[in-house]
Amino acid sequence: MSTSTVSVPFLVPPPAPPCTAVIRRRPNQQQGRALEMLGHAIEYLVDSRMFLVHERNMPAESSAVQILSRASREVFATCAEIVPVRQRLKLWAALRLRMASLPAFGDTTSRRV
Repeated sequence: MSTSTVSVPFLVPPPAPPCTAVIRRRPNQQQGRALEMLGHAIEYLVDSRMFLVHERNMPAESSAVQILSRASREVFATCAEIVPVRQRLKLWAALRLRMASLPAFGDTTSRRV
């Protein structure tokens, strides 16, 4: 009876994507409605062409999707950014430490002549 060994390669998980900063924004009612309408328009254009196998993709349709996507990003960029409390505290502490290390206004003793 012979014993043979078979090597099985281990599955290596894919590398983690680089950490990107998440920007949270709060749209007002007008911006929210605009984002919703743009999203529905993009979804309609993409879904209406999804199952048409025999017809070629028209450049105008992909251009329309790109234009709508760009408009959606622009509306999103105009929304007010939400800064988490933790990040605000870090920024405040860093500013206080930086201000504490600076000489006081009008203090001439630390200035070299």
